Amino acid sequence: MAKKYSKTKLKKFQKLIEEKMGYVHNEVETIKEGVGPASNKQGGLTPDSIYSNHMADAGTDSHEQEKNFMLMNR
Repeated sequence: MAKKYSKTKLKKFQKLIEEKMGYVHNEVETIKEGVGPASNKQGGLTPDSIYSNHMADAGTDSHEQEKNFMLMNR
């Protein structure tokens, strides 16, 4: 039969888990900010905009947004 953890060990594990949950929450919030329309680093231009700086810039922005959606859905 497995040995039970002491109360101090359980408190330590609980604190560690809560710290990791806080970190993950912050990461998810950062990703959500990167997904929204206000996240476009080109001053409101979309990848479909005719005023885009360069095609590669639009592709990079689109890729980053897709990556953020994927990370949020994990």
